[in-house]
Amino acid sequence: MHCVYALILMVSGSHKDTLFTYYMNEIVVTEHLSNTPLEATIKEIPDSLIRETGLDAVHEILEVIPDVYVSIGRKNEANIYFRGFDQSQIAVLIDGVPVYVPYDGSFDFTELDSDILKKVKVSSSTGSVIYGPNIMGGVVNIVTETPEKDKVNMEAALGRNMDKSVNLFASKRLGRLSFGMDGSYEKSDGCHISEDFIPDLNEDGGVRENSDYEKKIANLKVFYEAPGFGNIGLKLGVIDNVKGIPPEVGTTRPRYWRFTTWQKRAVKLTWTCNVKGTEVRANAFYDTYYNVLDSYDDSTYTTQTGRYAFHSTYDDYTVGGNLLTETKLPLLNIRTGLHYKKDVHRAQDDYDEEWERYEMATYSFGVETDVKLTPKLTTTGGIGLSYMRPLHANGGDLRDPIFTYGPLLSIQYRATAGTKLHLSFTGKTRFPTMKELYSEYLGRNVPNPDLKEERSFNFEFGITQVVAEKHQVSFVIYDSEIRDVIEDVVVDTVNDLEQLQNIGKARFAGVSLGVSGTVGRLDYHVSYSYLNAKDLEGKEILEDRPEQRGSIYFGYKLPYDVKGFVGINYTGSRYYYDRDVNDYLKLPDYTLVNLKLSKKIKFLELYFKVNNLLDVNYERDKGFPCPGRYYETGLNFSL
Repeated sequence: MHCVYALILMVSGSHKDTLFTYYMNEIVVTEHLSNTPLEATIKEIPDSLIRETGLDAVHEILEVIPDVYVSIGRKNEANIYFRGFDQSQIAVLIDGVPVYVPYDGSFDFTELDSDILKKVKVSSSTGSVIYGPNIMGGVVNIVTETPEKDKVNMEAALGRNMDKSVNLFASKRLGRLSFGMDGSYEKSDGCHISEDFIPDLNEDGGVRENSDYEKKIANLKVFYEAPGFGNIGLKLGVIDNVKGIPPEVGTTRPRYWRFTTWQKRAVKLTWTCNVKGTEVRANAFYDTYYNVLDSYDDSTYTTQTGRYAFHSTYDDYTVGGNLLTETKLPLLNIRTGLHYKKDVHRAQDDYDEEWERYEMATYSFGVETDVKLTPKLTTTGGIGLSYMRPLHANGGDLRDPIFTYGPLLSIQYRATAGTKLHLSFTGKTRFPTMKELYSEYLGRNVPNPDLKEERSFNFEFGITQVVAEKHQVSFVIYDSEIRDVIEDVVVDTVNDLEQLQNIGKARFAGVSLGVSGTVGRLDYHVSYSYLNAKDLEGKEILEDRPEQRGSIYFGYKLPYDVKGFVGINYTGSRYYYDRDVNDYLKLPDYTLVNLKLSKKIKFLELYFKVNNLLDVNYERDKGFPCPGRYYETGLNFSL
């Protein structure tokens, strides 16, 4: 078994992808950043670790990194926090293409499947400036499988409550042409919550109310290596899902909601080439989001006659492209990134109501340069420029465009063999979303189309030490100050109306520690993170940001090709706002233990896993109990 866990807190230099592979899938080719200051700002979760843990959901995989916390609340959507920044302040890319619902900038990580993942990379707020706009809190880049060679992989699993899943990946290479296709089907009648859960309003225990889902995913990839022209690629993808949204426990005003339709369609064209020593990568993309959210009268989920019932439809799309270049000179590397995207939001609040339409265009350009000052000292400097222009506001007046800039300065020093120190400073921004600019939030808010961008000023210092070749120790300290944070302000006490305004200031400071390595047949990784998140205005306590997170992972190679895995994850307490008492309270901390055993028999692998082994009763958001003990058995066939 390879020492996969040591890769979590560093970019691996031992594995080199082919140009064909990473050109198609990444904005910043991190193998190119090896021995540069930006290398240390990226944390990678490789394919090997994803397979070892047996985690199915991308948001669960992301929590392998202790700086990441996942919240799952009212709409049963997984939203991430990274070093205090929430998901609206973090860019999410799939194979180099930004993914989000155009209206509100969100994306539900539960809609993704881990079986076709090649790796996941998370860049901090002090990372590269060529990723594009809205990268104030960092970037999550999800890289999927590429048809590099002839391959067939099929997996089938059966879980608690008769949960079913089937996944297929197949690829074929014919000379300069290669094809890849994958598909998955998942169906669940709902998740079991812990036996320690005490029945309450809207939930009697056992199978969680309205937690069923049925999800289908399919992708097709075609690549052609054209002589003298480079590599050309086409990717088509579809996600089709129907799912329930469990009601809040304990409230007298529950929401009986279901996503009766959740669809995403994607088309991506890629081109890569080398022009006189300059590597060029280009992507063009078109993504659609068609989602129907139904609100029902009661827990039968059959009628929609009450005051709060509705049939809300989003019919959104994003179209755009990016162009990335890298030029390597003897003591100098220059990288550039040019991005454009147009977001269109079309919505109908209920049956027979008028459709609303909003449009926004975003442009971005970034350039950064690595300079090797001495054999041990390298520096990177750069700047990112972004421009947001409203195009349509449902027939209303258009606000003025917003222009932002963000500098980058990073230094890496190789003190001795196996010892690296890095220091980074950046300024990053996030544009307000169309929802923040124009939404009335179901009649509770007064729209504010004059919102400005949020700004962050970020610092990071870290050191990595390799010990006896098979062990690594990592330490990072970071500090980010955010200005012009968009927050709700009460503007009408009589009608209980609020408005979003740029009034907030916040600070996220913390440390990350990691120790990993191999001892005989045992691979281990121990990590810990501490976060101090403060509202500098002193008005609010920041919610959903645990002060402490930690994890321990062990992988052991047993006799007879049997592998064992144990994962222990700790999440500290975090604040939430309780409207019943009109004050901030704390959700308790929790520790989850996961196990997996697998046995390899030629082309077949059998496995059995248990998540939440101790059947811990816990909540990520108040009123929304999480799954209890879950067990699954399955087989994986590979050729």
